[in-house]
Amino acid sequence: RRVGQLALYLQPNHPLALLSLADLYESVKKPQMAIKVYERMPATSPLKRNAQIQLATNLDTADRSDEAIKILKDVTAEAPKDIEAIMALGNIERGRKKFADCVQTYSQGIAALPAASEKNNWVYYYYRGICEERSKQWGKAEPKDLELVEVFSMIPPGEDWHLAFQYVVELKAPAKPRLPVSRMSSKPSCLTYFSRASVG
Repeated sequence: RRVGQLALYLQPNHPLALLSLADLYESVKKPQMAIKVYERMPATSPLKRNAQIQLATNLDTADRSDEAIKILKDVTAEAPKDIEAIMALGNIERGRKKFADCVQTYSQGIAALPAASEKNNWVYYYYRGICEERSKQWGKAEPKDLELVEVFSMIPPGEDWHLAFQYVVELKAPAKPRLPVSRMSSKPSCLTYFSRASVG
């Protein structure tokens, strides 16, 4: 902390020093202090975008979600394919129960995803499916959204659901036929649930 403060004393708007100090405040659960530091990031710095995303996250933590959402909407308006900013916006909207808004936000993120990375992007579809259900838009949900929410509901508490979902993605899930348990013996115990239910 003292090193960062010394660097800022010598150069008050040093971008890396500002990020380091703000990160330190985040690590000790002082979002108000982190906010003040992120707000000092020079507009011309290449790190301004990163600072804005983190600023919004801390504003939400400090129950200033309207300000956080405005900042992230400004960022995504300037960079409509900025996945990190879109995801941050969707997460805040979902956390604040703005479910109709986060359906649109996650849809924007899904549209911006590179096709080659689809295998690792189930989380976008899952969160969008949750927001569709909570905003009474379940009839509009795409099959992939429905599939992921259904599969998630089968995973017992305490299990590694990240790994479980990854396994579902690897199955490519036209999976109407039940999988033999023997094929899943090396997988986490929660995945034996998939031998008793359709994931398609």
